Amino acid sequence: MKKTPLVMALLGWTSLIILPANAKTVIVEEVQSPSPTYVIVQEQPPADLVDERPATPGSNYIWLPGYWKFKDGRWHWKKGYWEVKPNPGATWVPGHWIKKHHHGWVWIEGHWA
Repeated sequence: MKKTPLVMALLGWTSLIILPANAKTVIVEEVQSPSPTYVIVQEQPPADLVDERPATPGSNYIWLPGYWKFKDGRWHWKKGYWEVKPNPGATWVPGHWIKKHHHGWVWIEGHWA
């Protein structure tokens, strides 16, 4: 059986926090490591907001869109911002929430490709 990165990450965690059945949120403890951390929530994230995008500071900048972050039991909007490309051919792959069957919604971190 081929294991996905999420399954391998889950198997590597040393602790798991599960809230009571009547709680809306299940959070898997965030562990700082070279691999991405995963947050799993049971409620669907709100619809994305539209950030006001100021003029670009330069041709080597790219707009990184805002996104919903789940922290301290609540949804928080992280506004978009301009960032310098690490190299001229770099492409930003935005972070996003995906539905993972009965496990809930999983945040996939944005990254440069």
